[in-house]
Amino acid sequence: KATAESDQRGVRSLLQNRGVRGIRHLWMINSLAVKASAKVIQELAAHPDVQSLKIDRKMTAAEILLQSFPPPEANIGTINANDLWLQGVFGQGSVVAVMDTGADVNHPDLAGTWRGGTNGWFDPYGVHATPFDNDGHGTSILGIMVGGGAGGTSIGAAPGAKWIAARMFDNAGNTFDSVIHQVFQWFLDPDGNPATDDAPDVVNASWGFQNLPGIC
Repeated sequence: KATAESDQRGVRSLLQNRGVRGIRHLWMINSLAVKASAKVIQELAAHPDVQSLKIDRKMTAAEILLQSFPPPEANIGTINANDLWLQGVFGQGSVVAVMDTGADVNHPDLAGTWRGGTNGWFDPYGVHATPFDNDGHGTSILGIMVGGGAGGTSIGAAPGAKWIAARMFDNAGNTFDSVIHQVFQWFLDPDGNPATDDAPDVVNASWGFQNLPGIC
């Protein structure tokens, strides 16, 4: 954070003087995501502190989500999670995270294990204040990870763990390179205070790129 703050001081000053608003500070990769006029973009390209400029690529959930996974109940036996359960190991004391379409905090198999608080949910679009999922994919993934047995079968590998989540896609099912970086960055320090240890122990990203030219 300190390095990015120092390196970006001149660029931030330029953007402020040009009236650019809504800047996203991607300190994890020492970058900024901005929406600006062509004239300002040209000024940025000529600035000595700017190494490169890239278009913030737009992607849809249909393009990058991995939809294929076996039924959750079969997963438990396949990975021998139930053998650990017999030893009293249910994932208790751990925090897992998912970056996906979101999470249904009211799902009976998930409601009791959400960590809660301002460091338990991140919506980079600023629309939903609490965990939300208008697709269901993220909720399904969380179920495989930490789901309980409300439906009569045990569906999650670590039902004793707590979970947090970030909504990677907007309501239209789109995301951007910068948003993906924002989410990973949030997981490093969910409450924004480096002095507290609130980063998750595990982050699940059940999505991928078929044709990846390179992601900054």
